[in-house]
Amino acid sequence: MKYKTKVIFDSTKRHVFPNLNGKVYMPHFVIENTTDYLGIVFVSSDLNEFDLEGEAIVCDLYESTGVDYQKLVPGVRFAILEGKNNVGNGEIISILD
Repeated sequence: MKYKTKVIFDSTKRHVFPNLNGKVYMPHFVIENTTDYLGIVFVSSDLNEFDLEGEAIVCDLYESTGVDYQKLVPGVRFAILEGKNNVGNGEIISILD
């Protein structure tokens, strides 16, 4: 499933801005007030600077293996984690398919 999101990356948490295009950046989303790590991959975005909010298209990585992504609905806020490191946050805008 694909999602349109608003995201922001924190310049104090990461040294190099991630490549948000081409399905190469695969962090986890952790929905507010949960501890569930949801593997995602960034598909495309015009965002290329820290500390600015921008839109990005992401896809789930593991839905076909039984991971439940049903909580990723419009309005849900999430942290962006690399391992245990919180590098940004965002919100689901819409579900694309």
